[in-house]
Amino acid sequence: MRAPDTLPEAVPLCARLLDHPARLILVPDSHAQVLILVGNVLRAAHLFAPRPVPGLHELRVRVATTSLTPPPLDPGQSALLSDLMGHALSDRGEHTGATDDLRMAAEFYERALAGTPEDVPERAERLNNLGAAHRDIHHLAEEAAELDRAIERFEQAVALGDHTLYANNLAVSLRDRFHRDREPADLDRAVDMFERLTRVATDADHDLPRVLADYSSTLRLRYDLRSAVADLDRAVAVGERAIALGPRGVVRVQALTELGEVLATRAVVRDDEAEFRRGLATLEQARATAEPGSRLRDLAVYKHALAHGPWLTAHETPANLAATVAVLRAALAELPAPMPYRRGLSRLLLMTEPGYARSSGDPGEMTRAIARLEAYEPDGSDEPPSPAEVRVLLAGLYIDRGIASSSPADLGTGIRLATEAADGPALARGRTERFALTRAPDDLERALDSLAHPDVLAESRPYGWTHVVDLIIDVARRHPTLADGRDLVATAIGLVRGRLETPGSLDE
Repeated sequence: MRAPDTLPEAVPLCARLLDHPARLILVPDSHAQVLILVGNVLRAAHLFAPRPVPGLHELRVRVATTSLTPPPLDPGQSALLSDLMGHALSDRGEHTGATDDLRMAAEFYERALAGTPEDVPERAERLNNLGAAHRDIHHLAEEAAELDRAIERFEQAVALGDHTLYANNLAVSLRDRFHRDREPADLDRAVDMFERLTRVATDADHDLPRVLADYSSTLRLRYDLRSAVADLDRAVAVGERAIALGPRGVVRVQALTELGEVLATRAVVRDDEAEFRRGLATLEQARATAEPGSRLRDLAVYKHALAHGPWLTAHETPANLAATVAVLRAALAELPAPMPYRRGLSRLLLMTEPGYARSSGDPGEMTRAIARLEAYEPDGSDEPPSPAEVRVLLAGLYIDRGIASSSPADLGTGIRLATEAADGPALARGRTERFALTRAPDDLERALDSLAHPDVLAESRPYGWTHVVDLIIDVARRHPTLADGRDLVATAIGLVRGRLETPGSLDE
C-alpha cells in the first residue's frame, strides 16, 4: 500500500488468498482482520494504482461479501465491514453507472453509521461516506432529494471533523446544488471553501489533488455565471497544480479532464489556438488514462467532443467543421446508448453536420445529415434545434443535394420546406436553382417572385436578390431561350416590370 506501482501486482495475490482453503481455518476475529486488510489493499489499488486493474471491482465486492458471511456479532466490527462493503459497491457503481449498486452502498453506509457511537472519531468519516453515496445517486439518477441528503450528511461530517475530504465533498455538493437551483450564494460558498482548503492543505495531503481538480471545475462554472476571466486564470492555475502533485488512478483522470476543459474554455476567450490544442491534448490524455468502459472515460470522451463546439462557433472554417463532425461521430459511436452525455453531443452534431455536408459538396454526406435530421425527435427541452430550425436545415440540405445531383425532386422538397419555414433566402435559392435546371417559364416566374421577400432584398443576407438576378443572367448567357422557345431575357424583364413598381436598373 505504500508503493502504488506495486498495487496491480497485489490484486491477484488478494484473489488467491480469498480462494485459499487455509483461510477457512482462521478463527473468526483473525478471519475478519485478514479480509479487512485485503479490502483496504484493493481499495488502495482502485484509488492509487497507476494503471487499471481488470476485475478489481468484482473482487472487492466478493471480499466484502465474504467478510459479512456470517454477519459478525461485534457491533464495531459489523460497522467496519459494512463500511468496506459500501466502498466496494459505491466504487463499482461509479465505474459502471449502476444506480442499484449505489443504492445498496447507501444502505450499507447507513448500517455502518447506525453502529457507530456519537462520540467516536469514525462517525465523521461514516457520515461523509453516506453523503458521498447520496451525491452519487443524485448524479446518476438525477434525484434532487438525494443531493439535499448528501449536503446534510456532509455538513454533519464537517462539524465533527476538520478533514480535507469532508470539506471538499461539501463544497462539491454546494456547487451541484447551484447547478440545480441557480442560487449564486451556493457557488460563492463553494469557492470560499475550496480557497480555504488550498491554503491550509499541504502538498503531502493525498486528498489535495482531488480538491484542486474540483476547485478548477467550480471556478470554470463561476466564469460561466459572471464572465470574470480571473476565474478562468485561477482555474487553470489550480488545475495545473493538481497535475503537478502527481495524482494516480481515478483522481489523475479527473484532474486531467477538468484541466483540459478549462484550457479549452479559456482558449476561446483568448482566441488562442495553441491553448485550445493543449486543452484537447489534455482531454485525450484523460481518456487514454481512464479505465475502458468506466464512467470517467465516458466523461473524458464527452468533454473532449463538446469542447469543439465553442471553438467552431468562433472559427467556422471547412477544416474545423470537418474536424468537429469527425470527433462528434466518433464520440457518439463510443459512448453507450443510454448515456445522458449523448444528448448534448447529438444536438451539437445535428447543428454542425449540415454545414459540414453542404461545405463538402458531397451528396453522400448531405444524405447522412438529412437522415439524422429527419430521425430527430425533440425531447421537450429548450435546447436547439427546434422543429423550425430542423426545417431550415433540411431545406438547405435538400436544395444543396438537388444542385449537386441535378435533382428537381430534391429541389422541390427543399422549396417546400423553405416555404414552411418562411425562409426567404432558401426559397429564392431553391426556386432559382430549379429554374437553372429546367428553364421552365413557371420556374422563372417563381424565382422572380422570390425578389419580393424582405429577407431576399436585405444586403446582409447570404443569398439575396443579386444572387437571383446573377444566376438568371448566367443561364441566359448559356441558353438564350426558355424551354418553350421564348427569349429568356425579354420574358424575365417583362415579368419583373409586371411585379415591381420601380424596376430601376433591372432593364440593364
